[in-house]
This record gives sequence, structure tokens and C-alpha cells, in this order.
Amino acid sequence: MPPILFTSLPFQIALMIHALKTGRPWYWVWILLIGSWIGVLAYVAVELLPGFTRSRSVRRAATSVMDKLAPERRLKVMRDQLELAPSLGNRLGLARECLRLGDFQSAEALLREGMSGLFATDADLMFALAEALFGQGRAHDARVTLDALLAAHPNFRSPEAHLLYARCLEAEGLTERALDEFAIVADSFPGEEARVRYARLLKQSAKDDPAKLDKARALLEESLRRLRLAPNYYRREQSQWAQAAERELSAPEK
Repeated sequence: MPPILFTSLPFQIALMIHALKTGRPWYWVWILLIGSWIGVLAYVAVELLPGFTRSRSVRRAATSVMDKLAPERRLKVMRDQLELAPSLGNRLGLARECLRLGDFQSAEALLREGMSGLFATDADLMFALAEALFGQGRAHDARVTLDALLAAHPNFRSPEAHLLYARCLEAEGLTERALDEFAIVADSFPGEEARVRYARLLKQSAKDDPAKLDKARALLEESLRRLRLAPNYYRREQSQWAQAAERELSAPEK
């Protein structure tokens, strides 16, 4: 084993103690134990740096490192946590991890099991359930769940939930209603996804309506302009939608 790996040991121990004292998830102990310098850097980036920076790209990069280190172990530790302490936070955390990994059926099962008693209409559980249903291609069920969420919590506000609602309408073929929702959420969503999705649907529904095509083109150009003027971290984390906007602009109009 290269000697440099041993130099990380004091930092691993110190950060494991920090994780335990501050109530961090138990999987950090495993990651720090097996990860050497990579585990140390991941912990610093995810748990310590967010106190000084709001860069989501840093957290995403660190999460990617953790996935490569021990993706199955991380999920197992989270399951063990839920079994030992079946709290709402542990259940929701595990369900969101399943969502992130694309295991939508497991996420749905976890969420439905937790939606009883006082938590039958918990807003976070209901939104996550809508995400799990949409991920399985059940757009109508997802929209019904979002409607129930809003009925139970009239003051609930979430750009992510609003975007999901618009996507449900689009997937159900309710195009004009979807366009109305996209038009609203495109101005408030923290990123370019809503704007690009709105433009894409405008193009698809334009037929012989040049006004829709002009609107779509203006939205895409606005996204690219915003990205050109934005800080580097924003351009990095929005690169997927920058590429999508460029593809839509260069695609022939039908």
C-alpha cells in the first residue's frame, strides 16, 4: 500500500469523530474508514464546505465520488439507519436516495409505508411519492398526488413540484394546460430546465403557429444568454440544459 495513504489516517479519525459528534449520517463513518484521502475530501466538500459556499456543483461532484467508493454500502447503511430509527427523516432520506439512483418502485414502497397517521399527508412525503410515480411512467397518478398535496397544504410552494406538475400534464397529452404551467414556472425555477422544457413543448405544439415558434426561440436564446453571463459554477451545473437549448435551436423547425 502506498505510504501516502497512511498520511490521511489522522484526518480520517478526526472527521469520524466530527461526524459522530455532530450527528452526521452513519454512512460517513464507513466512507471515511475505507476512503483514505478521497473519503476525507468528500466529507469536507459535502458536510463542511456548504457552510461557506452554496455551490451545488461541489456537492454533486462529492456525491459522485462517494457513489464510486461504496454505492451499495451507502444504501445499506441508510437502510440500517431506518431499521434502527424509523423516523420520518431517515425514511425520506432513504426514499430520496432510491429516487436519485432511479429505483422508483422501492422509493414508492418506502414512502407509502410511512404515509400513515400524522404523516398521511406530509408534504415532503407526498412530493417524493409524486416523483416516484412519475419516474415509473405513471404521470396521471403523480398529478393526482400533487393535487392532493396542494389540497392538504394550500400554502405549499415549490418550483420543483410546479415543474413536475407541468411535466405530468405534458406526459398526459394535456398540452395547452402544460404550456400554461410551464409559462409560470419558467420564470421562477432556479435553473434553465423549466425554460428549455417550455420551449421544447412550444416547438412540438406549434404546427402552423409562428408565434409559438418565435416564443420558443426567444426562450432558448434567453437561456443561452443567461448562461454566457453567469458564473462558472452555474454554467457547469446547467451544462445539460445549455446543450439541450443549443440542440433545440439548431434543430429544423417542423
